[in-house]
Amino acid sequence: MDQFCVLIYPKTVEIEISHPDVPYSILFLGSYLKSHGINVQLFDQRITSNREILQFIESNPITHVGLSTMTGPQIIYAIDLSKKIRQHRPDIKIVWGGIHVTVATGSALKRDFIDYVVYGEGEETLLELIKSSGKEPVKGALRRDDSLENLVPREFMDMDRISLDWTLIDPQKYISVRDGLRYISFVTSRGCSFKCQYCYNSVTNSRWRSWSVKKVRQEIEKILEFDISYISFMDDNLAVNTKWLSEVCKILEEKNISWYGDLRANMITNGNMERFKECTMVFIGAESGSQRVLDDIQKNIKVEDIFNAARVLNERGMKGTFSWIIGFPQETRDDVMATINAVRRVSEIMPAAVQRLKIFSPYPGSNLYKKTIEKGYRPPATLEEWGRYTREHCDLPYIKNPWWYKCISYVTFFNFYRQTDIIGSIGSSKPIFRPVIAVYKFSSTFRWRLGFFSLPLEFMLLDVLRKIYMKIMK
Repeated sequence: MDQFCVLIYPKTVEIEISHPDVPYSILFLGSYLKSHGINVQLFDQRITSNREILQFIESNPITHVGLSTMTGPQIIYAIDLSKKIRQHRPDIKIVWGGIHVTVATGSALKRDFIDYVVYGEGEETLLELIKSSGKEPVKGALRRDDSLENLVPREFMDMDRISLDWTLIDPQKYISVRDGLRYISFVTSRGCSFKCQYCYNSVTNSRWRSWSVKKVRQEIEKILEFDISYISFMDDNLAVNTKWLSEVCKILEEKNISWYGDLRANMITNGNMERFKECTMVFIGAESGSQRVLDDIQKNIKVEDIFNAARVLNERGMKGTFSWIIGFPQETRDDVMATINAVRRVSEIMPAAVQRLKIFSPYPGSNLYKKTIEKGYRPPATLEEWGRYTREHCDLPYIKNPWWYKCISYVTFFNFYRQTDIIGSIGSSKPIFRPVIAVYKFSSTFRWRLGFFSLPLEFMLLDVLRKIYMKIMK
């Protein structure tokens, strides 16, 4: 019998408030499988109902179903779908892959609705799994009830061996019009050469790899057929190789495509931005305003690099999003205040900057994960618990006043939520949520000006409203 694989991208959050980005995890996998003769069908649960997905699986000769999983709510939706598939089609082999089962493999190995777990990059492993009899071991994969000690990791693959097949999805569903530009997300590389102690890349020993410049041109020309004028790069770290990025930017300039991407603060200099043609907005992982914390998490930047990045972007008329983290295990209240003051300083330098301040989430295997456990943290023990694992829960035992931290996070989110940004704008959110966003933006702006993060009654109410909404939507 011919092998027929369905790949599913489960919902990523409890409440989808914005336009979805391309589900590249399954698009890369599906493209690779199809190029090797496997019948494949892709589904994105963010835009396709469970009923449609299950009807397709029940009425077609499917042999394998693969689900992409990230730590957090996506796991809950993957569990639900897997159980339904197992109930209706017990003959199908169910395979879980993605970052969660790579960093927390053991949580998925003993569940009866999962037949295989794919560790790390999945293209070659999944293809081999599908073609195998199921009896012999497959490099990069583990069977249910297997042990992580038996895993034989697979080497990183040459990205030029993967070409995206856009016939597998409807690209129009992932294109949005913002500020008059037709916008789509895009990926050209994988991994990161830096070893920030909180990041999953430090867990997987990932290294940065990219398409060649020639391959990037070929893949960009494919999306130009969709009349794209703006690209958001989803690469973990776009500027590891500045010469490569400069060459890519020449292609974007030639094609008249503007772009947004993730750059390290110390990479944002006037010299580099001259080379990075057509860039209009940058995402910066600032993380902390305390140099002591930055050094401890091995961020390899200086606080002044963050402020300099804001100056360069502002002087060049560019936009910037700065991401910060509070709640590190070694952090003091003074460190938190240093971060808040750094956020204010960035706003003074670059008034239009969008800033996000999130609470630290320990990822299994990282050095900060180990330090967090030493401070009394007890990680989730089951897949279901990992599915409820979000920054908003703030269940770190060394944090004595979690709502103070949660209030800071909520306040910065709504205070810096702007209508005119390409990324993270009220205009890009679903209409049903815009009145709520507007109300909380007013409240948060008031709190931010006063520096008042106590008695967050409105955010406690928001948590209640979110839970009610979820019950209604079920």
